[in-house]
Amino acid sequence: MTGVLRRFLALAACLVALMVAGTASAGPRVMIRGFRAWQGPRYIRLVFDLSGATSDRTFSLPDPDRFVIDVRHAVLATSLAPVAHSPIVRDLRVGLQPDGSERIVVDLKTAVRSHTFLLRPYPPYGYRLVVDLRTAHPAVQHIATRPPHAHRRLVIAIDPGHGGDDPGAIGVDGIEEKNVVLAIGRDLNRLLNATPGMSSFLTRTGDYYVPLRRRFEIATEHNADAFVSIHADSFPGPVGRSATGSSIYILSRRGASREAAYLAHTENASDFIGGASLDLGRNNTLLNHVLVNMSQTGTIQASHQLAQDILGQLSKLGPLHTDYVDRAPFMVLSSPEIPSVLIETEFISNPVEAHKLATPWFQHVLAYRIWKGIMRDAKNLRARRAPGPMPPRVHNAEYTVKPGETLSGIAVRYHVTVQVLRATNGIHGNRIAAGQRLLIPIYGAQS
Repeated sequence: MTGVLRRFLALAACLVALMVAGTASAGPRVMIRGFRAWQGPRYIRLVFDLSGATSDRTFSLPDPDRFVIDVRHAVLATSLAPVAHSPIVRDLRVGLQPDGSERIVVDLKTAVRSHTFLLRPYPPYGYRLVVDLRTAHPAVQHIATRPPHAHRRLVIAIDPGHGGDDPGAIGVDGIEEKNVVLAIGRDLNRLLNATPGMSSFLTRTGDYYVPLRRRFEIATEHNADAFVSIHADSFPGPVGRSATGSSIYILSRRGASREAAYLAHTENASDFIGGASLDLGRNNTLLNHVLVNMSQTGTIQASHQLAQDILGQLSKLGPLHTDYVDRAPFMVLSSPEIPSVLIETEFISNPVEAHKLATPWFQHVLAYRIWKGIMRDAKNLRARRAPGPMPPRVHNAEYTVKPGETLSGIAVRYHVTVQVLRATNGIHGNRIAAGQRLLIPIYGAQS
């Protein structure tokens, strides 16, 4: 055997050894075993179910617009269903890359801004890779600030719970809470917008998930006078199958009963199921500060009065599950300045009530009773427009606005109202720009 041939064979053996070692170190591939898309206003969420944790690389390409997702050491084990009627996504294509990544190419109809993150397992889901694509130039929302007089329309934020990957409770025959409460919310929205002196909007208008914190931020941005979150109750086992009637809740630091505490824990888990970046420590701190602020501004008392009026109307449908306004630490009720209530309409875990809840006529009846309760409290909501005294200010902190931040989000973070931020900084409306410097009032109650 010649020296050249020996050297060639030795080199070939080294290459084979390296390939074998690389394959062995890589281990089993992560399977992409499920895909679905949730379409929201001016954005779409793509969700990929994974068999395990992995990393990804994303980038955009122009002419034509494309968004590329490389899921490292993965293989597609499902089909990517076409995304129908999307104003953002034209098509999806896949291909295995030389480095073992599964490449997913999203052909776009417009340029996008993206946010990609991996969700750890939370029942009923395993690992999920979430890709949020938003139009790069979203339509400008013209949201008027509150006129100083008390005769403008009352604005009601209607919050249908759950949505998207979070179906909420599931009743007999696969009846999903997210669909029931959206239907009730739409009916209530129509009733309120048809009422002179009233207007309303939905925090979600379709089958997609909105994080809990974002829901009350939307209400603040729209200058809502009240926030009404709509849900359907559920308990496991025989208790849930026999439970009946409606309940209503306002915010407190802890549940007034074990049942209320359990329910709040279940509803607050929506962010784990629906898909949101979470900071539980920050959420707990927010709740404590919000309760102090709400006590000072009378928001708790106003929430209780609104809840009483709605509960009185729901009692006309039959026996209530809880015949008093209950309290629990619902994250979605954490607006410090807007009276907020959470309605558990009826029990979707009860087969009889689940079928009622899925019926359009009963959805409209529920919406009508909630509307009647809101109208009974309208005079009180109007009376809250007069500004009240603020706690003593210690000092102003300076803050620089980061890209993508909103005035309402900054207000929530620093436990002040949007109105106070506007007045302190001479802002008219809700527009702020990245790099803009704001003065944040720090009050004695927060020190």
